[in-house]
Amino acid sequence: KKALANFGKLNKSTSTKKIQIYELIRIYKYDKSNFI
Repeated sequence: KKALANFGKLNKSTSTKKIQIYELIRIYKYDKSNFI
């Protein structure tokens, strides 16, 4: 999660939505692994 936050800080020119999508994918994969 820290790496993603740093990535967002380094790429402020990148759209916030794109960062949110990556965050959602990361959370989805994390929750999925917890489910299994």
